[in-house]
Amino acid sequence: MKRYLILGLPDDRLAAGIRERQRALSSLSGDDLALRFPVHITLRGPFWGHDSPMRQFCGDLPGLCRGFSPVPVDLAGPVFVPPDLCWFEVQRDASRFAELLRLHALLEDETHRCVVVDDVSTRFKAEGFRPHATLGWKSPASLAGVEQACGPQGTRLHGRLESVAVAVYPHGWPSEGSVAVIQTVPLACTEEAPERL
Repeated sequence: MKRYLILGLPDDRLAAGIRERQRALSSLSGDDLALRFPVHITLRGPFWGHDSPMRQFCGDLPGLCRGFSPVPVDLAGPVFVPPDLCWFEVQRDASRFAELLRLHALLEDETHRCVVVDDVSTRFKAEGFRPHATLGWKSPASLAGVEQACGPQGTRLHGRLESVAVAVYPHGWPSEGSVAVIQTVPLACTEEAPERL
C-alpha cells in the first residue's frame, strides 16, 4: 500500500506567494515539512490505497475534471491552528467556494473505491471541508512570530487552482523524502490528455 493525496495546484503567482511564506516560516521554526510538498490546496486528504485501484482512478481523472474550469480562490491568513500549525484559509465566498466544494465532493466520491485506510476524519469532509494552504508546522507559539514570517493577520492572497494532481508520499515519510506528484490534469474544460510526471 501507498499513501496518496489529491491536490489543487495554484497558478504560478499564487504558488510563489505561498512558497515565500512557507520558506520564511520554515526559516523561523527550523521545520521544513511544508517545503517537501508541492504548493497546493488539498482537495482530498491523505489515504492509503493499493496501486491497481489508483491506476484506474488516474485513468479516470481527465474525464472527471472535464467539467471544471480553473477555480478562483481567495485565501486569508495567517491562521494559527493549535498546537503548532499555520495556514492561509480559502474564504467561503458563495460562488467560488461552491465550485471548490463540488470538486472536493466529486474527488471524495471517486476515490472511495481506492481507500483502504482514510487519514481524514469525517468531520473534515463535505460541509466540514476546510481548504487551506499550509505554511508550516512547529510554528512559533506566538502570533507575533507567525506574523513576522507570514504577514499580518488579514493578509489576502488571490489566484486560482489550475489543475488537479495525484501525489504519493515517500516510503520513509516524514523522516525522509518529499511528496511527489505522479499525475496532473488541467482544469480547462477540454479533452486534452493529462500531463504525466
